[in-house]
Amino acid sequence: MVDEQERFGISADGTTTYDTSMSARQNKIRIEFYGIPRQRVGSPGYHLPVNQQEIQLSELIEQLTQRFPSLQPDCFSQGLISPNVKLSLDGDHFVTDIDAWINIRQTLLVMSADAGG
Repeated sequence: MVDEQERFGISADGTTTYDTSMSARQNKIRIEFYGIPRQRVGSPGYHLPVNQQEIQLSELIEQLTQRFPSLQPDCFSQGLISPNVKLSLDGDHFVTDIDAWINIRQTLLVMSADAGG
């Protein structure tokens, strides 16, 4: 079983593959990457710092593509979700509306839209 640190790019020596420079008290949205998005980012996850308790998906996409330009155009293009990608909140339901609000207690999964399931 993979522990939480391993899953989010923290190796045994304590080095990380994602930005941890923000204060632990700052609000963050947890994002997990699967398939092509994970390959583009080079990490299984990221904690996106936000100033409020929730953020609109369109703003999250903008910040995410600024942080990881390699997500364009395969995953996101001009602020929109590419047909190559599916987004899920907490693994419970898919999100397609870029005007949707994401709460800091939620996890956004960014995954490849694989043919056949």
